Amino acid sequence: MQAVIMAGGRGQRLQPLTLTRPKPLVPFFGRPLLAGLVDALARQGVDEVFITAGHLGGQIHDFVSTLRGDREAAVPGVEGGAGLWPRLHVAVEERPRGTAGAVADLLPRLRSPFAVLSGDAVLDIDLSALERTHREGGHVATLCLAPTDERLRFGTVALDGHRIVRFLEKPALGELAPGLGVNTGCYVLEREALDGVDPSGSVDFAYDVFPRLLHAGSPLGAEVAARYWRDIGTLDAYRATHFEGLAGAMPWPVPGSAAAPQGVSRETLEGLVHFGEAIRIGRGARLIGPAVLGEGCRVGDGATVARSVLLRGSQVGREASVEDCVLDEGASIPAGWHLSQAGVAGHAGLGILPRTVRRRLATAYAAPTPEWAARAGG
Repeated sequence: MQAVIMAGGRGQRLQPLTLTRPKPLVPFFGRPLLAGLVDALARQGVDEVFITAGHLGGQIHDFVSTLRGDREAAVPGVEGGAGLWPRLHVAVEERPRGTAGAVADLLPRLRSPFAVLSGDAVLDIDLSALERTHREGGHVATLCLAPTDERLRFGTVALDGHRIVRFLEKPALGELAPGLGVNTGCYVLEREALDGVDPSGSVDFAYDVFPRLLHAGSPLGAEVAARYWRDIGTLDAYRATHFEGLAGAMPWPVPGSAAAPQGVSRETLEGLVHFGEAIRIGRGARLIGPAVLGEGCRVGDGATVARSVLLRGSQVGREASVEDCVLDEGASIPAGWHLSQAGVAGHAGLGILPRTVRRRLATAYAAPTPEWAARAGG
């Protein structure tokens, strides 16, 4: 089976991690998210993957070139190590085409039915069950649903059996059928689902293609086929999904934690903390889990790291504290600073997306808050 990973978004809600990299290349336990998605598809028997890229798409092209060298390597999680990496292709948009427009541009290379999925989620999909529902129902498009308590935020569908009769983007409580899941942004499609798509403009699945097909009476289906699904498009979701992986509640392989660095004692450590290699922890520092510290991180004397994700090479200065934060690769928190619920940029310079920032230094660059960024979309 073929699959398309939609990776063209700007990832505004995940800034500052997406200021210098496209969202699918954001590290997840030290490995780009895109690599985990390809793994997940390979475990489902997908043998060819197309990746639509837009924002900083050249980086995706370069990264996929390194993955192609693993074509003959065994895929993690495949019994007996028999699985192989799929063939990989990257299509970089010359102009924004939207989710559906970018996929429509690939139609000359796609065979029906094919899978489409979002490039900003950690997931485990029963693709065989989704395809079976698609074929048995004679659908032109079948949406993959996931069970979740957040249907009011993500929206869902009204079903007659497996047939979609209505989309519920902001449903009232009385409209939510028991057991019905949310749209994960993963689909199985026939080529005809994209017939008539504007060949030059921006076209979206949720707002353009699916409403048009439903209005025309085309058979649309849905199946609760996601055994695990987490949208990591915000800093809070990014931290939370790391912590689920740390607790063993996530289906993707998570690298084992390195040994606790020298100087870490019972007084230093509280709760689950995942360590990368070559980490240094100062005297009197405190680490409060759940937390993830990437390779080469530094925590200064008397500093505190609580419920945060620190990517490779980031540093927390002496007597500083970070609580409920995400620090990008190479980020440096000066001595004495106190940050809460913030995202901090890395090598490109100190940029902060804060909800609460208490600092002892006078100067800082304050970017829009996560609430503003969430409203802006991405």
